[in-house]
Amino acid sequence: MADKKHIAMLKKGVKAWNEWRDKNADIIPDLSEANLIEKNLNGANLSKVNLTGADMIGVKLKEANLSGANLSGADLNIANLMWANLVQAQFIQCNLMGAQLTQADLSGADLRAANLRGTNLMGATLNQTDFGSTDLIGANLSGSQAAFANFDGANLTGACLEDWEFNSETRLEEAICDYFYLREKQQERCPSIGIFSMGEFSKLLHGETTET
Repeated sequence: MADKKHIAMLKKGVKAWNEWRDKNADIIPDLSEANLIEKNLNGANLSKVNLTGADMIGVKLKEANLSGANLSGADLNIANLMWANLVQAQFIQCNLMGAQLTQADLSGADLRAANLRGTNLMGATLNQTDFGSTDLIGANLSGSQAAFANFDGANLTGACLEDWEFNSETRLEEAICDYFYLREKQQERCPSIGIFSMGEFSKLLHGETTET
């Protein structure tokens, strides 16, 4: 459970919270299972904070610093994390369905078994991010960077991969994908008819010979 003192400090507002964090860098705040529904935390310093199991539906976290934070099991349905720093944060089994993660930095983050269905990751930095068994159905990955990322067991069916950047070390061999879109708003479906056969998605992205 969350530390009542830490909850009370957060209620004073982002400015007071950030000043308190600056003066107490040795304290790792505990906001686990806290009710933060629709709270405005734009620009908040939440680095390394324990947010496991927190209820963060609709929370506003624009430009917030969540680097190294633990959000495993938290509910961030339709949350706004645009431009947030999420480097090496833990989102294991976290609900990020429909969240806004435009241009967020998720480098090295752990999103295994998380729900990112319909999530907007446009322009996000996803290098070395772990998406193992993550639900990315219908997610927008256009313009994102996913070098060295792991998508083993992730479901990318219906995702938008316009200008998606990855490298030969990006793990896609065991990713699940019946089809994806080359343009936003479900434009330019690939394959145009039917679905990919097993392993065909990975071969296509890595430039191997395949028929679609």
